[in-house]
Amino acid sequence: MCKTHDRKKARSITLDSAGDNRRNKRKADIKWGTKKSQRAIGNTGFGGTIIHPYRALCDPEGSTPCCYSNHTCVAFSQAQCVCDGCYDMRRPVHAELAAWVPRDKTCQVKVRLDQKVLARDHAKEVLELVKSYIGKPNSVLVLWMGAWDGFNSKRIINLLVKPMKKLLKGQLWPHLIWVSGHSPGLLTSPREMKNPGEVLTFNLEIEKVIDSQFPILDTFFLTEKAGVMSYDGSHYGPGLNGLKAQLLFNYLNEMRIAGNFTRKT
Repeated sequence: MCKTHDRKKARSITLDSAGDNRRNKRKADIKWGTKKSQRAIGNTGFGGTIIHPYRALCDPEGSTPCCYSNHTCVAFSQAQCVCDGCYDMRRPVHAELAAWVPRDKTCQVKVRLDQKVLARDHAKEVLELVKSYIGKPNSVLVLWMGAWDGFNSKRIINLLVKPMKKLLKGQLWPHLIWVSGHSPGLLTSPREMKNPGEVLTFNLEIEKVIDSQFPILDTFFLTEKAGVMSYDGSHYGPGLNGLKAQLLFNYLNEMRIAGNFTRKT
């Protein structure tokens, strides 16, 4: 059975390396660094300024595609461009041009394309929203918070997670699913978002407090370990987000099969 909150299962889903990974960039929008024209490539934004929202990187289709640890563009192959401070835009996989293949053949994802997903436009009072569903059979809430709070785990734990645990202790409904934060992509400027290690630490600290009371849809390893391409460094396209939705639908279907939902009379 597929368990979306199981970290090992989340890690086991990878991209088929045979998938088409052609670059689909707009050169008018992305200004790549070159060997002759560059200023501190990799650890700053475009134009050499830290306040720019996009990280300055080397052109993956140019003659010097590897952003090496000394922050210069060099003519290294993908195999050579591997180090703690290296950035290589040839490496991320475009999920829209590839196929998701679970390593575990018993954990196949059934795709449902006829589902209409409804979202709440304004959820400022999250705890009030959660409280309003207490005792309502077959109610499911999917929540995540963190990015706009700078991945401040103490703040999220104290203001949301702990009060939510207290509210739902001993309650059968609603069934709450927590979604972990995904890894930032290469294009994210150093000032815009935490690095992957800090986001992972945030996820683990939240998970420790949740302590199995709620299932966790862990999407971090679908982005960081699978090497999926982010189109702006902060967000991912339908190739990844569609998979998240399908994993959620499969999890809910497993609940239905197990008899966890009440049939309407």
